[in-house]
Amino acid sequence: MENYHCKVHFKASPTEVYEALTKQKGIQGWWTPDCTMEAKEGSKATFRFGETYTVMSIERLVPNAQVR
Repeated sequence: MENYHCKVHFKASPTEVYEALTKQKGIQGWWTPDCTMEAKEGSKATFRFGETYTVMSIERLVPNAQVR
């Protein structure tokens, strides 16, 4: 599988964006309510959309600056 890269601009503070991407409740509020994740480098996050799901690795977290 090829890597996915996306750059998006938001009208929100870095703290708000970081929390929306790294907190389970944040992800559930804008992407999918059916997810399991832990904001920890080296962990896996699972996002479900009915029968379809994807698992992503959390490689790097820099508070209020980067989610990889």
